[in-house]
Amino acid sequence: MNGVLGKGKLSARGAITSATALWGATFTLNKLALASMPAPTLTLWRFVVATAVIAIGWGYRRAFWRGITRRELGVGLLTGAMLFGGYILQTEGQYYISPSVSGFVTGLSVVLVPIFLLAFGVRLRAAHAAGAIAAGVGLYLLANPSGKVSILGTGLTLISAALFGLQIVVIEQLWKGGSPLRLVFFQMAWVAVLSAVACPLLGAPALAAGAKPIAWLTVAVDGVGASALAFLAQAWALTKLSSLEISVIYSLEPVFAVAVAGLVLGVTLGMLDWLGGLIIVAAMGLVAWLPPAPAGRRSSAPAE
Repeated sequence: MNGVLGKGKLSARGAITSATALWGATFTLNKLALASMPAPTLTLWRFVVATAVIAIGWGYRRAFWRGITRRELGVGLLTGAMLFGGYILQTEGQYYISPSVSGFVTGLSVVLVPIFLLAFGVRLRAAHAAGAIAAGVGLYLLANPSGKVSILGTGLTLISAALFGLQIVVIEQLWKGGSPLRLVFFQMAWVAVLSAVACPLLGAPALAAGAKPIAWLTVAVDGVGASALAFLAQAWALTKLSSLEISVIYSLEPVFAVAVAGLVLGVTLGMLDWLGGLIIVAAMGLVAWLPPAPAGRRSSAPAE
């Protein structure tokens, strides 16, 4: 793994930035794919491809399966369930809102990370609460006054953002010393299984025979780049950086989402939309850059 991604914090930041750019770009791809492929079906095939990539790339080796611990399996399945819920809700929400707005709202996971850290005994500065309140104001401006954004779509995407934020915190706080490859394999495989169960329950076809080529292109890009490789980068980076450090980089996701949506779809936002988005990004930066309080807490930074 280190041979692929390199060593040290600089390499970790580069890997996470690349993953963030991919995630930002996929908002537009997903919007185009949803015209001919339901959200549960897209999620199913995305993670089938991701699971296959890891299985083909590394899973054939005996060493891949040697020494599996209950903690690895438990954290993998738990965080996989969070990813399943996050992607189903995020993709469903994109029926109702633009890729640009979806990117901004998903970016709120950065603000939620410190809140989840509190549950694990990490003390945070008072300014983190101010950042969360500011983000709420930005979200209101982005979703409400313009009349262009669905409250349902925004709500679904906001819940997905909470699940994404919780996922990274759970990995940082509960997963210790295991294999990043196995962790991501368990996550991807579990999302695929849950998606296969969800498709008939939600009335979505598992095969999507009538899906357009852009939908299958999206499945390939989402599965290989934005799932398998991106979450491998995330798991490895968490051995070098804290969740707060990584969340700083994640705040770039809305920027990538807006840039790609503008280039491909010609999407534009109104003045209040931009103001709300800028407030959210500022809140992300405020919350993510501030470290946990220096005393009376358990450090969230990984050991060097």
